[in-house]
Amino acid sequence: AVPVDYGNVSWRIAAGRIARTPTAWIMAIAASVGLFASTGLAAWVATFFRRFHSMNAAQAGAVTVIFGIVSLTGLLLGARVGDRLMRDGRGRDRVKLAALCYATGWAFAMPGFALDNTPASIALLSIAGFLISVPIAPLWAMWLDILVPQLRGRADAFFSIIRVIAISTAPL
Repeated sequence: AVPVDYGNVSWRIAAGRIARTPTAWIMAIAASVGLFASTGLAAWVATFFRRFHSMNAAQAGAVTVIFGIVSLTGLLLGARVGDRLMRDGRGRDRVKLAALCYATGWAFAMPGFALDNTPASIALLSIAGFLISVPIAPLWAMWLDILVPQLRGRADAFFSIIRVIAISTAPL
């Protein structure tokens, strides 16, 4: 077979190649689930604490800031851990990291939503937000690893659409 110069192919051919990369889809969907969940929690956390924990707007806003800081910390730590796994030749462990963090995050989120104890609810949902944010960067980096370099820019544009959909639908 003649090698393809992906740097000079049309969008249609590039999109076809990207769409035929199943692992890219799996990584993009997994990362989008994390974005959906973390964005949804961030968008809804103030309303949740006002409605179910009788907080005023300022208090609920403060919880949202806490949640944002904790989630950002998870995102940054996840990026660092993902890079370290790659450096150590354990790039595939990023999938295990994502599975562990998503499962554990939701295990903290469920009681966080169910408890009437406000400090415990804040703590559990903050831990959940942290854990759900950790795998986002390693998963996006992972799908870049599996695409040919000449398609990465177009692939990012393609999957950015998925990210925008995940983020914009999260408050629903």
